[in-house]
Amino acid sequence: MSQFNYRRKIIQISALRVDKRDELGRLDETATEIIALCDDGTVWTMFDTMSGNGWVHVAPIPQGALALED
Repeated sequence: MSQFNYRRKIIQISALRVDKRDELGRLDETATEIIALCDDGTVWTMFDTMSGNGWVHVAPIPQGALALED
């Protein structure tokens, strides 16, 4: 089985800031999450960018018939 080395390119990116609070509601720390859509249709996220964690692949959205509740 051969492998193809594909270099994804980000086509859309979004960032949001998450304030984490302690049990008294005081600001404890702030983290940033980045979400990126790539040109191959995959979506990736990186949470708390200052922690050194890398990109994590987001599971694809299910396809097919939509089951409706009665």
